[in-house]
Amino acid sequence: IGGDEVLHDQWEKSAEINAYMKQKDISSYADLQISFTNAVSHYLAHKHHRMMGWNEIMGDQHHNTSSVDAREQHTLASNAIIHFWRGDVQIMNRAAEKGYEIVNAQDEFTYLDYDYYTITMPRAYSFDPVPESMPTHLRSKILGLSCHMWGEWIPTVKSMHYQIFPRIAAYAETGWTEHVKKDYNRFKKALSVYFKVHWRRKGITILPEQE
Repeated sequence: IGGDEVLHDQWEKSAEINAYMKQKDISSYADLQISFTNAVSHYLAHKHHRMMGWNEIMGDQHHNTSSVDAREQHTLASNAIIHFWRGDVQIMNRAAEKGYEIVNAQDEFTYLDYDYYTITMPRAYSFDPVPESMPTHLRSKILGLSCHMWGEWIPTVKSMHYQIFPRIAAYAETGWTEHVKKDYNRFKKALSVYFKVHWRRKGITILPEQE
């Protein structure tokens, strides 16, 4: 459902929203977001669907904005899936401790719109969706990972393909291979076949930073 990057200052300036909060006895804008998110979750559950949203839906402090901690007045629906993308990894641990399941999409490892100098091929391949800091008994709460191509700064289809391939193969292997069985050198050898069969037939050149 999204739920990320909500600008609470816009709500703060809205007389209508503040009147609604007073009427419903909601004391913080983080609690307001949780209240709204729970209404969406309830609606989706009624339609036999399960809600997933970015980690801001927990009402927790996240990335580089001011604190948006909820005041424990409202609690996120228990069946929600947390789609973690940015912030302290402890957010995932706290979510797991509260019983939530998680999809890990840490932007510093998985965002395909980031250039190859920010997320190199070895860095993409090294991603482990289960944080080392997560207690063993909570690790089953990690459902998997996701990677993303955000297109607002991608001018052409060609540049989009440049950003996606071959890093998406690294994420695919990460998602389907036990961490202890991953081997970057073996992976690179396998990619050479991929390049030969799929890319060179199309006349696409692989640049050094993509390797």
